[in-house]
Parts: sequence; C-alpha cells; structure tokens
Amino acid sequence: MTSRVRTGTVVAPRQAMPAQASREQLADAARGYAAAVRRLGLDLDAAVAGVRAQWSHLPGE
Repeated sequence: MTSRVRTGTVVAPRQAMPAQASREQLADAARGYAAAVRRLGLDLDAAVAGVRAQWSHLPGE
C-alpha cells in the first residue's frame, strides 16, 4: 500500500513476480497437485482434465 494522497490509503499496483520465482512457484504447486492426484489413484490424463475443467472458472485478472 502507498499513501500519496491526503484523502486516504491507495493500494499500489501489483508488481510482477520475476520469471524464475514464477517458475519455481509453479513447480511447487504442480508437484503438490500431482502428489494429490496420485494419492487419489488417478492418472496424468485425469489430472490435466481436472485442471482444464476448472481453468475457466477462475477469476480473470
């Protein structure tokens, strides 16, 4: 947050995450998801289908 006006607090625009950090965060999330899918006894095709099915339900940026 920043405060550059006298009328209150203004939320600063979101800073982009560095590409390497984004890739690392994606790898961590994917590893956790893959492990959960395997524990459920499902295969890679089911995992990908699950992500595809939910993708359109995510809020847009």
